Amino acid sequence: MLPSMQTVCGSAAATGDGTEETLGEALSAARAALGDRDPDLCVLFASPRHPLHLAAAIAHERLGCDVLSCSSAGEIADTRLLCAGVSVLLIAWGDAQHALEPVVPLEAEGEVAAEALTGIFPTHASAAAGAGLEHGTTLMLGDGLSPDLETLVAKIRSRLPQAHDVVGAGAADDGDLRYTFVGSGRTVAAGSAVTAHVASKTPWGVGVGHGTRPTSTPMTVTAATHNVVHELDGRPAIDVYRELAANQGVSVDTEEKLRRFLVGHEIGVHFFDEIARVRAPIGVRPEGGVAFVGEVPEGATVSFVNGTPESYVEAAREAARMALAGLEGATLAGVLVFSCITRGRVLGERYPEELEAIREVFGDVPTAGLLSYGEIARIPGKLDGFHNSTLVLVAIPA
Repeated sequence: MLPSMQTVCGSAAATGDGTEETLGEALSAARAALGDRDPDLCVLFASPRHPLHLAAAIAHERLGCDVLSCSSAGEIADTRLLCAGVSVLLIAWGDAQHALEPVVPLEAEGEVAAEALTGIFPTHASAAAGAGLEHGTTLMLGDGLSPDLETLVAKIRSRLPQAHDVVGAGAADDGDLRYTFVGSGRTVAAGSAVTAHVASKTPWGVGVGHGTRPTSTPMTVTAATHNVVHELDGRPAIDVYRELAANQGVSVDTEEKLRRFLVGHEIGVHFFDEIARVRAPIGVRPEGGVAFVGEVPEGATVSFVNGTPESYVEAAREAARMALAGLEGATLAGVLVFSCITRGRVLGERYPEELEAIREVFGDVPTAGLLSYGEIARIPGKLDGFHNSTLVLVAIPA
């Protein structure tokens, strides 16, 4: 790393049938934006139609740098959202450096997994301090279908300095809700998590927004265990969802139809009259319980929630303003976008409007991201670090 250099980024996305050809197209375009600089880190998002183990291996071989990757439910580059594609953000560090942890299975006990995902942090932090890089951010990608991801975020945050940010997303699988993958370098695994610790001379900016509102009368979670809601107002949770579908004239008479309906109908957990957090359903238990991405406490007051295209776009604009302010005047090099799959489904063909709203604030800068299952933003002043139906923006300083 040369202290006189600035961090530069390049972004691109592509879609096609062949993984090697599709990824090659995206890598070439993103690489060209770096000029004569070599990338230090590649952040890669790939549809399940492009096997992540293959995509990560190709990126590692062609670039010769670290690769942080996960499967997705939509691939973002600049103002485009692709389906069945790949997107990449290539980063050549200036006054910054990173350390990439290995992939860790989420079936490991929480403290063990957290220790493994922060194993090289002390050495990394010591070297960063010696180079005058006083600001820290950890990028985290994990299995968005795992009930343990939210707890793991908190455990990782507790092992890092107080002012350190943890940002990222839950890996996805195009809404199939079966298996998701994450990767560190060439190593890719399902049901796992990975982190990359970044130290920089100037702070990164992080913005968070959801734009959802209640669409039902409040209900009480009368029985729940961790992320599984067994009963709402004394009724099996799945019966409440089936009634909601019937009232909307939607058939859920097959497992596939029910799964697709669940993905688009989240619940909001109340704090007095406000929606404090949103939780996305990901499956049904045999006894009629509904599993969510993240914990829903027993006794909580909840409502079905939804956003409108207009509210989502405005929330994106506000999140971008928040992230830009976090840069404290530094020049912007690139942006990572972690946006919930629900936002993509509500916006539909209008999804580029969310990305255009972001660009209105940031200007024309390299941008890449994904539609995810859960969004991570554990930052100072925000105790709740795991979100659903939310947009998390990460602004990388030059």
